[in-house]
Amino acid sequence: MTDVQLDLELPPAPEARLVRGALLTTLKQRRMPSAEELVASIEESFGVKARWHIASTIGELVKLADLHRTDCDYLSWLMSPGNLDAALHLPKRRRARCNPDRGKDPLLDEYMRSDGRKSSLALRRE
Repeated sequence: MTDVQLDLELPPAPEARLVRGALLTTLKQRRMPSAEELVASIEESFGVKARWHIASTIGELVKLADLHRTDCDYLSWLMSPGNLDAALHLPKRRRARCNPDRGKDPLLDEYMRSDGRKSSLALRRE
């Protein structure tokens, strides 16, 4: 019998798609959170498993041809030594302190959890 290795391409994990969407939304809104804030936000929104996809997703986004120069510079800065890698290795008790405004405004917290899907007009109607 011969050894056969199948080259199967697996679909991306659901967390990877969520992380990609969150990063693209962040860039579209022209926000540039620190690495700690970004990791804390993604973990809070999508769970701890989503952390595993942040670095690879940023690496993929940097290669996009239609990315604005400012966005590319920001993503490259995140990937530079001491930023994202340090944020991904923070102890859990320190990660909880990265988002000091969480819990101060329930309406804003609800909006942030909705992943930016509501328009500001819909938010004003609530």
